[in-house]
Amino acid sequence: MRRLLLCLFLTALAAPALASDGVLEVNQTCAVETGCFTGDAAGFPVTITQGGSYRLTGNVTVTDPATDGIEATVEEVMLDLGGFTLRGPGSGTGNGISAPDRLTVINGTVRGFGQAGVTSDILCRVEGVRISENGGSGVALGPSAILERVHIYNNGSLGIDTGEGSVVSRSVIENNNLGGILAQEGSLISESTVRANSGHGIQATGNATIRGNVVRLNQNYQIYLSAGSALGGGLIVSNSVYSQSATFAALRMLSTEHGYRDNVVVSITSGTAFGGVNMGCNLLNGAGSCP
Repeated sequence: MRRLLLCLFLTALAAPALASDGVLEVNQTCAVETGCFTGDAAGFPVTITQGGSYRLTGNVTVTDPATDGIEATVEEVMLDLGGFTLRGPGSGTGNGISAPDRLTVINGTVRGFGQAGVTSDILCRVEGVRISENGGSGVALGPSAILERVHIYNNGSLGIDTGEGSVVSRSVIENNNLGGILAQEGSLISESTVRANSGHGIQATGNATIRGNVVRLNQNYQIYLSAGSALGGGLIVSNSVYSQSATFAALRMLSTEHGYRDNVVVSITSGTAFGGVNMGCNLLNGAGSCP
């Protein structure tokens, strides 16, 4: 009887923690002592080897500077941080969360890793997450990413670095060391506050659209549309922009196929807009009119 009870006890320890809704659980105890589910050994990173849904059930702290916090080796992973924090050691070579493609991260905080807070490639989604104090970019993603309601601040590189066809909306990006947002061709950046970043506030290439943002007090250009492989089609529309840069204009466009309209721009010491086509209804340092 004792031997049977011991076997049952050991089996229970080895079994993955499974919530009633079928979501696999991640916490500090299983990460360090047993591994959290099949394919994950004790210690970091917590390794996800099967697609599906996962959820933090408590704060998780990584002390090894040479490892990731959570690493998925497969696509189609949805990670709910559950309102908890995934915390790194404050330096090193590890990422907070990494995956190959089709990663979703929601609802919590990732902070203090030596490299990126969240990194993956195509078709990823990050929503309702605070990402801060990482040595690299807050978020480094590939094409067709969606970032919504994120707060990304105090990271050592860019706040957001994302590929073509991506969407950033309703977010706050501030105080990042190499710039706020870098997005590639065909991206949409909208309804966000981008402030006090070193480097450019928002930089996008080619036919990106930058719409309805508050952009202020970034070190270089507040909004910068560069050429990319497709020169034109880019649009800067309905933004509120404030610059104190002594060197960089508030708006900069590298192609005559870029246009800007309906913006309110104040630039204290440098120009308001350079390049591109003024499509009308811009208020530039108090001057402007609509047809």
